[in-house]
Amino acid sequence: MTHTATMQNITSSTPTHLSLSQRYMPLVILALLLQSLSGFVFAAEFNAAVNRYTLEEGESLELRLQVNESSLLNKPDYSPLEKDFDIMDVGRSSQVQIINGDTKSSTVWKLALVPNKTGEITIPSIRLGKLRTQAITINVTKAMAQSSNILQTQPKIMVEAVADKTSAYVQEQIIYTVRLLFQGIQIRQWNLSEPTVGDAIIHPLGEPAQYEKNIGGISYGVLEKRYAIFPQSSGELEIPPITFAGVVNDANQQNYFGRGKQIIRRSQPVGISVHPKNSAFPNLNWLPAKALLLEEKWSPELNTLKVGESVTWTLILKALGQNSSTLPPLNIKLPPEFKTYPDQAKLEEGQNGDGLIGQRSESIAIVATSPGDFELPAVEVSWWNTQENQLQTTRIPKRSIRVIPFL
Repeated sequence: MTHTATMQNITSSTPTHLSLSQRYMPLVILALLLQSLSGFVFAAEFNAAVNRYTLEEGESLELRLQVNESSLLNKPDYSPLEKDFDIMDVGRSSQVQIINGDTKSSTVWKLALVPNKTGEITIPSIRLGKLRTQAITINVTKAMAQSSNILQTQPKIMVEAVADKTSAYVQEQIIYTVRLLFQGIQIRQWNLSEPTVGDAIIHPLGEPAQYEKNIGGISYGVLEKRYAIFPQSSGELEIPPITFAGVVNDANQQNYFGRGKQIIRRSQPVGISVHPKNSAFPNLNWLPAKALLLEEKWSPELNTLKVGESVTWTLILKALGQNSSTLPPLNIKLPPEFKTYPDQAKLEEGQNGDGLIGQRSESIAIVATSPGDFELPAVEVSWWNTQENQLQTTRIPKRSIRVIPFL
């Protein structure tokens, strides 16, 4: 049996019904936490995944469809995509592996899609014969306006670095995005430097994404890399410029002798104000996050317990926008009539479109030594909701348990 804790707002009431159009609302994010820690969402046999969940209008994304069998004749039905997307390109590849005599095959279709509207858009379920993928929701924002003067003088290659916020709390997640934009050139022998920040923890987020971006009617190729940065001290945080170094050729000119022009480009530095722990937070482990989830599992399922029998109680804490090393111990204290044998806590990290997901799992083997009716204490975790900017607590309520004599 699995029990999932609910969030309780300490300073004010949290609405129970939230629109999906509200940006990063906690209950929407909590639904995402229930999915796999992977950034991709999988169906049973026919899988769908995207390389980007948030993009500007005029930009493209890659939709990857995979079936775990060879599909030489059949192809997916792309028609449901035509309502909200322009399909710019479709590629297909097949793979066959033989491992210890077992043959495994798969077919992958990659589609370059450009949304034709802004807002939340659902990539609908795609059908392949009797198989269907799951739907995926993305968010398309309006493109930032560019002046005509800037567009006329814009270089053929440039490096852009942005953060998703200008101020943050200490240990709060900052999404830092680096983009290499290029137009009408071929790039080779290139290198893009990694961000370096003094007192901060940096986690790369997924593989680099490649897509097309329309700026003032000009199509640019984009290579994008994302990072989660967690400042460890308050004050002014400066992320130094990112440097691109490489050899480029004009795409319209022949290059018979492998020559090219060496180019170096740098982004602008990014400054962020980092605030200390909010004074409204109790004297506990400071835990800023976008959303937090607390689950419990019992093995075997807990109904009644006999004296001398063992049952395992597992508590799983997940935080969106936080790394696992920050998640606090759960400090479970049981009545003295129970012997406890805790396992070592297990720390894991995953990702989705909103950044890092930290997970801490604690398991305890419990053996009752006396019959009777007992009460297991509530488990609570206090945390700072960075979306609502307020203190909240997530709890698993206390529960009663009956222990019967061993017959």
